[in-house]
Amino acid sequence: RSLALDLARETMLGTARLMEHQHPAILKENVMSPGGTTAAGILASEKAGLRAACETFVCAATQKPRML
Repeated sequence: RSLALDLARETMLGTARLMEHQHPAILKENVMSPGGTTAAGILASEKAGLRAACETFVCAATQKPRML
């Protein structure tokens, strides 16, 4: 579990650092090979509704201060 948390954290930190210099779409194109593991993960997350869930999260979070 500790190793998994470390790997997840470092992956997210590395991605954030790369996004300081590249648009996420360009970054995805540069890292994702067709039929590879990243492509499989993205496809699975999109089928599970991750994109919609993220959009819902961001919309709710931005609306909350306006309701106060």
